[in-house]
Amino acid sequence: MGYWRPVEMACGAGNMPTPNNVADAPAVLLINIYYGQNRATIFKYDVHACMNRRGPRVVQMRIRGFAVLALTVLMLGLVFYPQGAAQKTPAPDADEATAIKMHFKSEGLTTVDPAAGNSTEETKPCPGRNWGGRIYGTIIGEWGFVPAGPVKVAGSLKAELWAKSDAGAKNAGFRLNINSGGNSWAFFSDRTTLSTPHKYTIADSMSGTLAAGSTVSAQLVWLSDPNYGAGPSGGGTFMYGSKDHDSMVQFTLSASPVSMNVTSVDKEGGNLKVNARVNESLGMPVDSLTYTLTIQGPATVAADHIAKPIVSAGDNGTSVSWLWSYKRSRAQSGLYTFTVIVAYCNDTSFSNATQVMIRIDTQSQGSSPLALGGGSALPLTIVVIVIVAVICGVVGFFVWRKLRLKKARLLAAAELEPVVTA
Repeated sequence: MGYWRPVEMACGAGNMPTPNNVADAPAVLLINIYYGQNRATIFKYDVHACMNRRGPRVVQMRIRGFAVLALTVLMLGLVFYPQGAAQKTPAPDADEATAIKMHFKSEGLTTVDPAAGNSTEETKPCPGRNWGGRIYGTIIGEWGFVPAGPVKVAGSLKAELWAKSDAGAKNAGFRLNINSGGNSWAFFSDRTTLSTPHKYTIADSMSGTLAAGSTVSAQLVWLSDPNYGAGPSGGGTFMYGSKDHDSMVQFTLSASPVSMNVTSVDKEGGNLKVNARVNESLGMPVDSLTYTLTIQGPATVAADHIAKPIVSAGDNGTSVSWLWSYKRSRAQSGLYTFTVIVAYCNDTSFSNATQVMIRIDTQSQGSSPLALGGGSALPLTIVVIVIVAVICGVVGFFVWRKLRLKKARLLAAAELEPVVTA
């Protein structure tokens, strides 16, 4: 939707014309009104052309009239300046680094934190190797996910990997291989003699792009030394999937993986339906994220005034809707801020706020509120335009009439002046 700029007044440089400085008068005086990207000129006055036809006194009066009209239009523009519908606050900064934890679960990587309730410990055996192949380690498995969009990784990479060894593996640890779209990165954990559960850590950096539609895999390789100086290396057990042994990889993304905004506010029964669109580039299932809406404005909106979200996945993103019982909130007309919060289940969350002007008729029984979002804002905007145009026309008429009367008096006075000849 567009918006009104109250007025633009444009003219050439110069002073108020008098008989002595006629040449310095502005060439053209304009009053322009903008709507969106469109411009309408409601007043245009060619000073020099009128100077040649009417003389400097008439031009001086008309410029004064122009100043009165311009000031009037400016004041009207400020009075009737409407709040833009669905006016958005800045979304998360595209260049802001964001750390995302990916937890090992079953055969994949997920943003769902085991502490969120999905906590079932899983294990993978880590066999040792014969002395001839132990320097290469043992591949124990791959866990992955498929991004929905390209994901740029730039910054620190951290990992926490839990393991134990009943055989007391010596100098044990992991090599973590990240593979995506033909690109590979290798990272090494600390090494230690292992018996009881131990959390191995990796602290490194990673830079690159995780390709959209291509599986990003985290391959784990078990490394250990022989227990008795020679012979096979010691084995162990990789542990993951529980809140006590939460093995995970943390990537640093160069931009937010989630974008969201309110798209419309519609009347539905005795409620207002708030619709939002969410796009998530990591390709996580819609049920692995949480969606929350908060509302701030002239009314106090409690959490229980907003129903649970209705979530629907689609080709162009995820549609999320909430029903707001605005009558329970005793909502009044005014500007409301709708904040959508998307969280990766007890981990990182993202939010974006959208401002919407809501008009609620509290006088009429069964009347519907009007949300200035989408197409609903257009009728009110047209009404404002018409009102401004009518008032400007009326004011302009009276200014024009006054100028005409002054012009007539000047012309009459000029005809009565005696003609002096040398």
